[in-house]
Parts: sequence; C-alpha cells; structure tokens
Amino acid sequence: MRKRANEIDCSVLRCGVGTGEHGAAIEKLRRILSEMKDGYLDAFSFRLRAVEYPEELFYEVARIAKERKLYFSFLYAYQFAPPGKRSHLNAEIVQKVRKIAGEYFLGEIFGETGSDRGAKAKGYFRAAPTCMAEEMPPQNFSGMAEAKEAYVRYVRQMAEYDKKIGIEQPMLVEATAFLKYDLEAGMEIPVLEFFPGNPESLVAFARGAAVGYRKKEWGGFIACEWYGGYRHEDKLKAQRLRLAYRYLFLTGATMVYLESGFDNICSFGYEFGHDAPECSVYRRAMQEFYAFSRAEKRPSCGPLTKVAFLHGNLDGYTGFMGSSVWSQFDRKEWGMSAPEYSWRILDEVYRSRDWHDFANFGQDGRDFSCAPAYGQYDVVPVESELSVLNGYDHLIFAGWNTMTDEIYEKLKAYVSSGGKLILCAAHLNVSDRRGGEPKYLRDGKLSDLLGCDLVGKAQTNDGIKFCRDGEAAGVEYPGTFDFICDCNYCSGYAEYVTVRLNGGRVVAFFDDKFAPASDRESMRPALIENKCGKGVVSFLTYTAYPGDPAVYPLYRTIVKENLTALHRNCDLKVLCGDKIRFALYYEESGEEKLYLLNTDFNVFHEVKVLYRTREINTEIAPTELKIISFAFEGSDGSA
Repeated sequence: MRKRANEIDCSVLRCGVGTGEHGAAIEKLRRILSEMKDGYLDAFSFRLRAVEYPEELFYEVARIAKERKLYFSFLYAYQFAPPGKRSHLNAEIVQKVRKIAGEYFLGEIFGETGSDRGAKAKGYFRAAPTCMAEEMPPQNFSGMAEAKEAYVRYVRQMAEYDKKIGIEQPMLVEATAFLKYDLEAGMEIPVLEFFPGNPESLVAFARGAAVGYRKKEWGGFIACEWYGGYRHEDKLKAQRLRLAYRYLFLTGATMVYLESGFDNICSFGYEFGHDAPECSVYRRAMQEFYAFSRAEKRPSCGPLTKVAFLHGNLDGYTGFMGSSVWSQFDRKEWGMSAPEYSWRILDEVYRSRDWHDFANFGQDGRDFSCAPAYGQYDVVPVESELSVLNGYDHLIFAGWNTMTDEIYEKLKAYVSSGGKLILCAAHLNVSDRRGGEPKYLRDGKLSDLLGCDLVGKAQTNDGIKFCRDGEAAGVEYPGTFDFICDCNYCSGYAEYVTVRLNGGRVVAFFDDKFAPASDRESMRPALIENKCGKGVVSFLTYTAYPGDPAVYPLYRTIVKENLTALHRNCDLKVLCGDKIRFALYYEESGEEKLYLLNTDFNVFHEVKVLYRTREINTEIAPTELKIISFAFEGSDGSA
C-alpha cells in the first residue's frame, strides 16, 4: 500500500467562474448564476474595481451565493481599492458577509503580484498610477536578497490586512513562478493563472509550492479569453480550453475557475455577446467538465511524483515575460540570462529524445524518455522542510540559487537518507549579486557532500567523455569501456572549478582526444558523482548556470538520462508518444487510478501500460482524458 506523500486532498474539486471581467453589475451576476444554477459550477469570484461601491453590494452578493449554495470570493478588493481607502473590505463588512453567507464565503482573491513586481516590461507602469498594478517597483536593489524581500513585503501587507479583518484563507492568482514567495508572505492557497507562460511547467511550480508549504489546496484560474490565443474564432482555441480543464484535473488541482469568455468577449478588438458561438463554446466546456468532475471521483492521494526540480533560494525566474529579473530595468546584469535560461530544461521533461540520440538507452527495445516515473514532476521550494524533500527520489537544481549553510545541511541529510541530487558549482555560490564573482560555501570545502573540494578554476573549449555507468543504480551514461570515442557536447568556452577528489568518482571529464586518456588521475572532471550515506550526488563542475549555451548540452543529457532511468526502472511503465500526459492517483486503502490525457489536437494515440503483472493496450482520441482503474478488473472509462 502506498502512503500519503503530501497534504493535498485531490478528492476535492471546486468548479467556478470569475464574474465581472467586463463589468460587475449585480443584475449581470444574477443572470449569469441563474443560467448556470445547475450543471455548471459550485463557486464564483466577483471582481471589484477602483470605484466606490455601495456597501449593500457586498451583502447582496452574499445573499445570492447563499441562496444558490455557491462558494464565492471577492477579487481585487485590496489591489483595486476605491480612492482614499485601503480596501473595499473591512472587518465590519467581512463579519456581515460571513453572517449572511456562512461557509459559502471564502474570502478574497488577490491577483498577479508576480507579474506586477517581477515580469512586466517597463512601459506597463505609470508615473501617476491609479492602482497598485501601475506602481513601478523600486529600481535600486543591490542584490537578489533585497529584491526578493521587497516582493515578500509587498505581498505580506495584503495577506496581513485580510487576516486582520477576519479573512483567514487569502488566495492569490499568480501568473508567474512566484507562488512560493506568495505563500511565504502569508497567502494560504496558491492559484495559477493558467495560460500565460507555459502552463505545464507553471503547474509544477504551483503544485510544488503547495506541497512545500504543506497546503491542502491549489488551483487554476483559466485565462483562455486573454491568453489562449489572439483569434477567438480559431477552433483550436476551444480545444485548448477543454485541454486546460482536463490538464488541471490530471495534475491534481482542487479548484478550477474560468476567468471569462462564457458571457461575453471584449478583447483584441473583438466584441462578442452572450449568444455568440465563441461564447457558447466556453459554457459548453464548463458544463462538460463540471459533469465529468462530478461523475469521476479522483482518489485523494496524488499525483504520485518521485522527482522534483528545486526552486532555488532568491530565484527571480517568472516563466512569463520577466525579461528584467525582479523588474530591475536598464541594468544589463539584471537582464534575463543563464540562471533563468536554465529553466528551459522543463521543456524537455515531456519531450521524447530524438530517434537518433545515442544517449537514449531503452529496455527490451523500448523507449521511456517521454516522461519521468509516474508521469509527473514538481518544482518544490528549496526552503521546504526535509520531510517534504524526502518524499522525492530525485532533486534537481536548475535556476538561480544562493546557497546557505542551512540549505546545504538539509541537502546533505536528504542525500544521506537515500536521495539523488543533481547540481552545478553555480548552485553553491553564497553571493546574491548578479554578474559578480562566485563565492563558494565554506570556501569550497564541500567533500562531505560532493566527494571533492573546490580549489580553483579553469577554462576549456573541449568536449566531454563519459564513463558508462553512474553511481546511482539504473543510470546509464553515453560512455565506452575504453574511452576510445569522440569528445561530445562541446559548445563553446566554459569555466569550471578544479577540484581535489576526496571520495567522489569522476563520471565525465573534459577531453580533446579520440584515443583514451592516459590515466584517471589526469582527468579534468566535468561530472563527479559521490555516494553520501544511502544516496548519490551528481556534481557538474561548471561555474556557470546550466542555461549557459556551453553548459546546457551536458546538463540536459545528465538530467534527461536520470529522468528516463526513473521511468525505465519504475513498476509502472507507460509506452506512448510525447503528446500523452499521465498521472497515477491512489488511496492508502489500495485503490489506484491512472489518468491519461492526449494533448494532440489531431490524431489518436496508442498507449501500452505495463503495471506489475498487467498489460493494458488502449487508444486515446484527440484531447481525450482516459481513466484506467487498477482496483477493479474491467473498470475503464473516458471523458
């Protein structure tokens, strides 16, 4: 029997809509909810703007929600406060709303703080702002720590205000990867604005933040009207919407809201009313998903996830716009560069390796590079407790990380207890200055974890040779028995740290010869692996982040092989093309369900599932979500 790995209860799913995107009249709210009273939703948000509303409006919304037994929240009460007020809401209004609506009042939803303070371009801000979103962030940060703390303070003021007036569970709809900072600041439920950026990777940030901060809920706010495509008449946009709903179900969201589009569309120069086909598509997708989510009970535990990328300390990557890190404009060192480019590795997680890739190793002629074990990965805060990190078999660094003694000791404890860690020298830097000289933790005396000490640095334009096998069981690198082979992965000049080995093993080294190296002692290590307790560390000696063009080919090869090895050696094997997404859910009592989603718009995909003693062959239609139960023979359904 599998044991629960986190606090998220995936048996819960709240379906809702955002009202007021194109006007927030009570009469409109009544009409929308009357039309959708059955078979569409069980929750809504009511958007507020920076104008004065009569106090009665809040109580009328509460009465409407109570009458229809719908959960509700006010959106942007704080960020779009009327002139002269801190928020539309105060303790007295909250108390009266709760008295009217009871359990149906969920509180306030904040929005897009990461976009406002870390992603938008300079021209989005105004010299005379009319709301918080138009205020230019401070432009004088000396380092990443100061920038991050300023952001957390910015969000904390909102969370603390709401809690002070009686809203215990403030939520924030975030379009960027900043969800862990929102939770650090006091927000209680992370919600991803789905479609800005790459939603597949940003879902991993959202769920990972929820796992890391031990939250029971996380959600998706589907912004299809604004971000699902600029041409509303394009039929692919409707299919994207259906896939968004199904993807959020597959990945374990406990709340799914549709931002707009279902009543009218007013964007990109289009004007469509309620009865337009373009709007009816949204309502039909809502209704279909609501019916499916009520008929299909998702097990409470999951999705089972055995690998996580580490969201590093002070990382300013946004995943959506963010060309100027932490919105620091006109300073070149703050421009998006190698630390942020490193997150492009997430684009590889669900991409099968090319047929001609000699570094892709199969099993019995089968390729497992389409996904990691059990089909899912998280991006988990490096600040997470050790008990959270211990829930993953593999942890992988990608973007910016300012190392601390506390983080280092936690990682060492994780590896010692049996975990596998992948990192570069760049992730061991204790400085928070962009573009500055690295300063390595403990002056580079790190052999207790890495199996080597960092003693200097050098530069090379040479290629790489691998040993055949790594220190971790089941990992197979593209090396030969005798090192008589080409030097691969050369991609330009790169700086690396020189080391003094102290227990670690050289698994890949820089070389410029086809003939074998004269002896191992003269090798210039590019990858050192060290057994530390029950686990293994893979240490790339590059001083630059993995996103550097000279570093990325080797980093990608190492990461992709470790992900493939997890799938190759897993008890669940899913043989499919890389348009298929899958996830395994379970109950501690033993029930298990496998969900398979075909993200292809055009063609059916054949899938072979090998699980323990069973082999299941199935075909999945374009955009179809299929369910396979391992609890009862013959229990197979689709949506």
